Amino acid sequence: MKAGIHTKIGCHTFRATGITIYLTNGGDLEKAQQMAAHESPRATKL
Repeated sequence: MKAGIHTKIGCHTFRATGITIYLTNGGDLEKAQQMAAHESPRATKL
């Protein structure tokens, strides 16, 4: 609220944002797929 953000977000948003930041900073795609814990690696797209 102090930051002026009034959009409701859930835990999936935080998880996706963290993985996106990881990849943006040079993280390994295979590791990101493991962190996301998707059943299919195709679920993690760039």
